[in-house]
Amino acid sequence: MKAVIRSLIQRLLHRAGYRLIRLPRQAVVGRADPLKGGKVHIGPPACRPDGYLQVFPEYRDGVDVICEPWELAGRVGELTALSAVHVLECLGKERVRPTMDVWFDALAVGGVISIEVLDVADFMERWMEVSGSDLKLLDLENAFLGVVNEQLIPASIHGGGVRGVFDANRLENLLLMAGFSDVRTRPGARGRVRMEAIKATRKGERQVAPGLELVRADHRARYEFACQKIVAGARVLDVACGVGYGSWMVACRTQALEVLGIDIDPGALSYARAHYAHARVQYQQGDITQLELPEQSIDVAISLETIEHIAEPERFLRCLARALRPGGILLCSTPNEEVFPLRTAANPYHHRHYTPSEFEGLLGRGGFDVTERHSQMDRDPGNLVPGWNGLFNLAVCRVRSGSTSE
Repeated sequence: MKAVIRSLIQRLLHRAGYRLIRLPRQAVVGRADPLKGGKVHIGPPACRPDGYLQVFPEYRDGVDVICEPWELAGRVGELTALSAVHVLECLGKERVRPTMDVWFDALAVGGVISIEVLDVADFMERWMEVSGSDLKLLDLENAFLGVVNEQLIPASIHGGGVRGVFDANRLENLLLMAGFSDVRTRPGARGRVRMEAIKATRKGERQVAPGLELVRADHRARYEFACQKIVAGARVLDVACGVGYGSWMVACRTQALEVLGIDIDPGALSYARAHYAHARVQYQQGDITQLELPEQSIDVAISLETIEHIAEPERFLRCLARALRPGGILLCSTPNEEVFPLRTAANPYHHRHYTPSEFEGLLGRGGFDVTERHSQMDRDPGNLVPGWNGLFNLAVCRVRSGSTSE
């Protein structure tokens, strides 16, 4: 009876949003700050590696943090390692991607994730090997699903059975789409896929995706528009290039002589070199607010959704103006304050948004004359239309003659 009462109390505390941390000889439950650092294991307690805290959706001996796999946000953070065993295949399709995003956010930069799932490819291979006449098909199916039972994956996690299937390709793609890099397959038992990956960069507002088709439509559309303004033989600068998909697009879709992508985050650049490498693209780490580019060394500068992040945008723009050759082009976009007013809680990395008149004034003080005005009315599909009355305004500018002085 005592154990039943204890379990009931802890379930009620969990539903109220409290966090349970199990310490030697006592359990502490409180609405505390998120647990920072360390390693956590999600899944069957029997599979927990040494030195890992156990995350589980219900109280039982050895459980350190009570929450569902997708509820880590606000409970842990800056983890050095996260282990998940036989969890993803039991979540259901609608929960897999959001859960992966939560796990990514829970890790510190440099943190390692290790995931093990049932391998449907191995199951199918063995299925095909079995003769239909030897009556082993049922035994094989039971062996595949037998890992999902109250001994290994309690019903509180899987809800009664396997809800999704995985193989090595799908698991690798999920890790990459969540933002992880350096994905590697690790040895495991037959019928299992085990992979490790690293969180090399923080997402923030970045589009972190291993393929262009996974990048948000409005982000792609801005670079597609920029490509139309680049002539053969141009030297192009992509400012705050992030994981490199935009620099790669320019190299693939134009006859630019070379593309230089600059970003402050070495993790983002590592991701760019792994997924968006191109013979005519060079990725370079640097602080865009302190650019030291040779004067008149580039033909086109691309600065998309960047200036709203910069405390001294005029100085940044003057640096670009000095680096551009006479007649050089700047393509610059930013949120429209009149349609998309800044809310710090929603956009914590933004210093400010600009009205159309403020945007044009800023560009003029930075040494540019606006020659074309375009807008994106929504995020999907994000096509550009004439004028400055959308969510995001994009300016095509020419560097003004004599604007190379500070």
